[in-house]
Amino acid sequence: MILHIPHSSRKLDGLVELQNEKENLDFLTDTYTKELFGGIEYKDIIFPYSRFVCDVERFINDPMENKGQGIIYTKDIFGADIKRNISDEDVMKMYKEHHVNFNIKVNGILPYFSKYIIVDCHSFTPDENSKGIDICIGTDDFHTPAELVRLVFNNLTSKGYNLEINNPFSGTIVPSQHYKKNKDVYSIMIEVNKNIYLNENFKKVKEDIEDLKEDLKDYEINIA
Repeated sequence: MILHIPHSSRKLDGLVELQNEKENLDFLTDTYTKELFGGIEYKDIIFPYSRFVCDVERFINDPMENKGQGIIYTKDIFGADIKRNISDEDVMKMYKEHHVNFNIKVNGILPYFSKYIIVDCHSFTPDENSKGIDICIGTDDFHTPAELVRLVFNNLTSKGYNLEINNPFSGTIVPSQHYKKNKDVYSIMIEVNKNIYLNENFKKVKEDIEDLKEDLKDYEINIA
């Protein structure tokens, strides 16, 4: 199993400047996903900067560019302009390096396993349409077999979580070299509602996050 954790960092390093920085980072950072999904022995690939610097899960010519939130964010969550102190060329270099490393890591593991699972690890800030959903599973019609969905869905619903599939988020990441080519590469996205483990100030609630970590560890053991 490999964990892809693209949005857990709040690191800006002066590369971008945000108005209402805390509110923007609280809303769009997948807070504590490294801590939540770590559990059994696994490999991971974690992007070290905030998605406001570079969003490695956007596509080239992503539809979100229309909102100023493609690979290179030019607008914040309030629609305000973002001051960028890094060139587009350097951002795209970050983006390409991340995906090259992703491919290399998966390619280095595949010879030792007949099948390999990528878990795309996220959390989300709920809105009126998603606040009753505890966990969202995202799938790909080529890389997410029904049996994998069933295992994750049944395991987590048995813990009392309310799950939805491809709602409010859909899809899951696959290394470009294998996308729609290699059925031995499985991928599933798991998005956790922040309300489960954070308080209203986006601070972790110790008891809740420990319980969630145990439940996620149990699902990992079942699919690994």
